[in-house]
Amino acid sequence: MLVLGCVLLLGGLIAVLAGAMDLRWRRHVLADGVSVFARIVDRPLGPDDSPDGYRPILTFTTEDGRPVEVFSPRRLTGEAVLVHYDPADPAQVVVHGSRGRRVDVAFVAAGVVAFVGAVVAMVLVG
Repeated sequence: MLVLGCVLLLGGLIAVLAGAMDLRWRRHVLADGVSVFARIVDRPLGPDDSPDGYRPILTFTTEDGRPVEVFSPRRLTGEAVLVHYDPADPAQVVVHGSRGRRVDVAFVAAGVVAFVGAVVAMVLVG
């Protein structure tokens, strides 16, 4: 039981840290980043790609004229979406309205539950 408690404790801590770091990064890009519209375009499948793993790309131009292409979290090609990018690293984008924040909050919440559950279990056993 002690080993399980330690695993839950560590897993919970990792989940909390991962979610919190991504929330912090997302907040930074939304607050200090640049907003532009990007277009979702088809990406030709490579020889190592499977049709099930296909992901289109987001393409946009930075304020200083650099073209950027990154994988798109959405699949609807031709759609224009608002993205926020980090001027220091334009490949770091947050798609406006994406579910990323909810996923990060869920990671933090699950991590807290695992962490507290592990502490309670270890106290009850010990």
